[in-house]
Amino acid sequence: HRDLHSFPTRRSSDLNSGILATVGIRFNNFSTRKMFQRRAWWRLPAGDGQMLSVQAQSNGPSFQNYAVSFREPWLGGRKPVSLGASVNYSIQQNIYSADYRLRIIGSSVDLGKNLKWPDDYFRTFTSLGYKYYEVSQGYSLFGGEGTGYINALSIRQMFDRTSIDVPIYPRSGSILNFSVEVTPPWSLFTNRNYKSLPANEKFKFLEYHKWKFSFESFTQLSTNKLPAVFYTRFQSGFLGYYNSDIGLSPFERFWLGGDGLYGFTLDGREIFPLRGYNSPNIGGNTGKPVFNKVTFELRQPLSLNPTATVWLHAFAEAGNAWNRFDEYNPFSLYRSFGGGVRIFLPMFGLLGVDYGYGLDNVTTGSVSNRGNFHFMIGQQF
Repeated sequence: HRDLHSFPTRRSSDLNSGILATVGIRFNNFSTRKMFQRRAWWRLPAGDGQMLSVQAQSNGPSFQNYAVSFREPWLGGRKPVSLGASVNYSIQQNIYSADYRLRIIGSSVDLGKNLKWPDDYFRTFTSLGYKYYEVSQGYSLFGGEGTGYINALSIRQMFDRTSIDVPIYPRSGSILNFSVEVTPPWSLFTNRNYKSLPANEKFKFLEYHKWKFSFESFTQLSTNKLPAVFYTRFQSGFLGYYNSDIGLSPFERFWLGGDGLYGFTLDGREIFPLRGYNSPNIGGNTGKPVFNKVTFELRQPLSLNPTATVWLHAFAEAGNAWNRFDEYNPFSLYRSFGGGVRIFLPMFGLLGVDYGYGLDNVTTGSVSNRGNFHFMIGQQF
């Protein structure tokens, strides 16, 4: 039996090098009720507060991703119960040789609603998702077999508590998020000897359980018109398995490092930014099932005008990823510090640039992490 941990997976730099271009459009006040009314298409059917989004991403022949999503915020029209659905399709391949290609087709449906307990700030979301992976010449995943077809059916339960005062430059409040995602334990329903099966048979029906936690807080430090804010964030995650003969899923693992712009849906991985370090070095070539990250920021606004919100910040953050839960050490982290600027423009969203310096040496191949500039569009660190 050959453990999956020993398989040398494809390096992320082979597939996500270059510039990632994203083109998308989102309508926040769409109306499916008016879709068949001719006059409503003078511009676009609108007025019911529904969200429709279409997006395409590519960095050339090595990666392409297409996604469509829809959300109804008032299911039934009386209570704030939301119903959402999304479909995405992506292709990733190694452009330097013909020995690797990954095709992913994914879909999900989710239902969300506000809760009255423990307080009115809580919400719950339940999602049912399915992903189909088609791997060609994926020797790094399946050993000598090379080709495999993977089905991943999962259900995710998430609890969210949001009490911030404003969305763009919060001065007070907090954001709490906890989620657990599970697949059925398929191997428990069969009598197959998974220890002797080849890898492409073991993972034909993916099984795992995945836990994630995030907490953010905002504390106003002054009472003038441009108040400074102290921001903190804690994140952690754990990926587990049911059957030791199958072991850890080759997908859904965690990486840390860089600015997060490399975090497109490459083989189901999750990449968390860690400024001061190259992207994504912490997690190695295979990714890790356990991670932890903490961030501190001191923010000073230069303008709080809704048409152009600008602030400077200084930050210190740290994070790491581990192979097993019993190796987890919240005090053994890769540390960094630096500063940057954020600009919010309604036409473009949130833009920013940071310079981070990694205090601890992380070496992957011949690349060593120290000072790095990081650019961001849309996401927060």
